[in-house]
Amino acid sequence: MLFDLRRDKRDLRSAQDCAEEGGQALLIMPGVYGNWPGGPRCFRNREIVGKLFDQDIERLRTTARSLGVKRIKPCRIGNRGQHVDLCGKPLERAVVQAVAAKESFRHA
Repeated sequence: MLFDLRRDKRDLRSAQDCAEEGGQALLIMPGVYGNWPGGPRCFRNREIVGKLFDQDIERLRTTARSLGVKRIKPCRIGNRGQHVDLCGKPLERAVVQAVAAKESFRHA
């Protein structure tokens, strides 16, 4: 699994671009973005939340499952910006994997 790690909502477009080019991108945002109306309670009052972008829906679901997401609900299916929202332990695992992938790519 190879993530491109983004750290700010301003990186939204570049994360989506990465996914459109065939990759996966993890966008990390302040927790305030987890408090959307009707959003799952598990996202509320988090310090950070994330979006895992991938235009390959099966790979997106497989990755989310491997990260420990219990209810996988892809957003924007079939459209630019297709993603799964992450928080808690699955997000922590995604960040660890993204940083490791970035380090190994840098040293290759």
